[in-house]
Amino acid sequence: MARPGKLASKWKNRPFFEKSLVRNIARSTKQEARRIRGRVLLELRDGVPQEEIRERLKRVFGIAYFAFAYKIPLNPPLLKGEKGGLESLKEEILNKVEGMTFPSFGVITRRSNKNFPHTSQEVNEIVGRVVQERTKAKVDLDHPHLPIHIEILEKEALFYFEKISGPGGLPVGVSGKVACLLSGGIDSPVSAYQMLKRGCEILFIHFHSAPFTSTASQEKVKEVVEILTPYQFTSHVYFIPFAELQQEITTQTPAPYRVILYRRFMVRIAEVLARQEGALALVTGDAIGQVASQTLPNLSTIQSAANLPILRPLIGMDKQEIIRLAQKIGTYETSIQPHEDCCSYLMPREPVTHSTPKELLRIEEAMDVKGWVSKILSQVSSQVFHFPTS
Repeated sequence: MARPGKLASKWKNRPFFEKSLVRNIARSTKQEARRIRGRVLLELRDGVPQEEIRERLKRVFGIAYFAFAYKIPLNPPLLKGEKGGLESLKEEILNKVEGMTFPSFGVITRRSNKNFPHTSQEVNEIVGRVVQERTKAKVDLDHPHLPIHIEILEKEALFYFEKISGPGGLPVGVSGKVACLLSGGIDSPVSAYQMLKRGCEILFIHFHSAPFTSTASQEKVKEVVEILTPYQFTSHVYFIPFAELQQEITTQTPAPYRVILYRRFMVRIAEVLARQEGALALVTGDAIGQVASQTLPNLSTIQSAANLPILRPLIGMDKQEIIRLAQKIGTYETSIQPHEDCCSYLMPREPVTHSTPKELLRIEEAMDVKGWVSKILSQVSSQVFHFPTS
């Protein structure tokens, strides 16, 4: 049983969000899933390893928590005013706690079926009484060693002993598609993760300087995308050769402005690909002041080259915060492997820190901007990654 995050506040779109979550859970686990009263239920087939299901559900955004629950049919359906219906539930709970050792327990019931003849408190008392009689454990509703959670639905009751935290966020796909400029470094994979968590589908775009540098950055990007793909099931990556344009920039423009020019061309090229794929924004791993190209004036100058918005999820984070998140999601070890990225290739000694769009437009007059964008786009290659593979 999986419980969605705070989708209730989006009440008009709640069915859409919950249907998206059901679809994503089913795709991730390869199990049948159904939505019932604010919950998603998976009927696990015999032989399905719980640990694998647990790991997969931890990567489905939109889940607040989930639990491996036991189902008891409420058969025949009970009408309001009748009593009973808890015998099978009590028996099954006693069977499961048999042999367990716990000094205290608490029964916590949620009753979405308001026609069920017992209130939540009555269920707590009835079940708690028989558990205490059988185990001699004391009741502790604040910090029980064994919490017994009961969910009363329309035609069935569920009970479980452990709530497992989900990743939260919104189901991937509900917020539209964005294009992420993915380098081989630490920041941009974390930025992509943050957008996945907000329900965005990610198109990845990687600029490289091969054959003038090694293919290390491309291999690293493939590894990072493989780590991130389980969150969205299918990932499309564009690999863009950038070295020839970089050499043109070094011969035609002042050295301090090179990196800003690289970035302006990147967003122009990425925007074309983004629009082709239906993406509504670009995403980068920028954080204010982290490097020369990420001062506010330079970020503004780079933004002016694009018509789509550029989203920067890490903009106010410091490096240690980003590193901790990279370690948490599993991209850090790959990201710190050495490589030559395209911006370090032909890097100027003293890059400008305060540029303006007007300055860059004047510098770009020496170049065939549209021609270069078209030429680079004609050399793009791509690769698709899928999860799960079976």
